[in-house]
Amino acid sequence: MEQNDSATQGDNINDAIEMGKDAICLLGISLEDDGKEIPKPNTKEYIQNDDDILVFVDVDFTK
Repeated sequence: MEQNDSATQGDNINDAIEMGKDAICLLGISLEDDGKEIPKPNTKEYIQNDDDILVFVDVDFTK
């Protein structure tokens, strides 16, 4: 799969997390619509800058 460098933001941290989940869901829907497989979950090394907040989110594509 090609790397997807999506970004999102919100009015506060909780809002930004929800917007991130939405962005991941939309990516999954687009992949399914294009007949592509949704990648398996994995870990990716991320270099965190001083002002970054790294949050892992859960998304269920089985529903």
